[in-house]
Amino acid sequence: MLLSRRDHHTAASEGAAHMAWVEQSGSNHWRVRFRRDDGTIGSIPGFRSEKAAEDHANDLESDQRRGTWLDPTGGRTTVEEWLTDWWDALDVDVRTEDNYRSIVRNHIVPHWGGTALADITNLKVQAWAKQLRAGHLSPVTVAGFVKLFSQILTDAAEDKLIIANPIRPRRRGRRNHVARIPEKV
Repeated sequence: MLLSRRDHHTAASEGAAHMAWVEQSGSNHWRVRFRRDDGTIGSIPGFRSEKAAEDHANDLESDQRRGTWLDPTGGRTTVEEWLTDWWDALDVDVRTEDNYRSIVRNHIVPHWGGTALADITNLKVQAWAKQLRAGHLSPVTVAGFVKLFSQILTDAAEDKLIIANPIRPRRRGRRNHVARIPEKV
């Protein structure tokens, strides 16, 4: 149920569960406010009409009921910001962590550090991998970098910062096919 700002405060004080509401933020500007799972309040500004804001708030609430809700601001988290939390939760051997930190420091952060998680696409990752291979890194090495980046993004998706990991296995491109000749019986 979508609530006005006044109704939102009344319902909140009565303990009613709701997710999103609309507030006017200027003469012709509206924003959607929403409650995150941790109880904090988020805001999505920039709606030119109350109806547009209400429609968006209704979409947020529908997603919550379906269990597909994601914090609309979560995807704005940059790769570098996410890595801070990711490192804290990483549980691998010391040598593995040292290797991961080297890859992240030298290859992932320089290219992706300032990029919002929601702005990463499979095609952008494939272009990055192609660029790395052109820089004389072996395909196996580059595949390892992409695999680690994919793990990082899978964890971001599991933490509901993005809908899904955008990296998909590459099924096209260069392949060395060996022609098989049927054996004579």
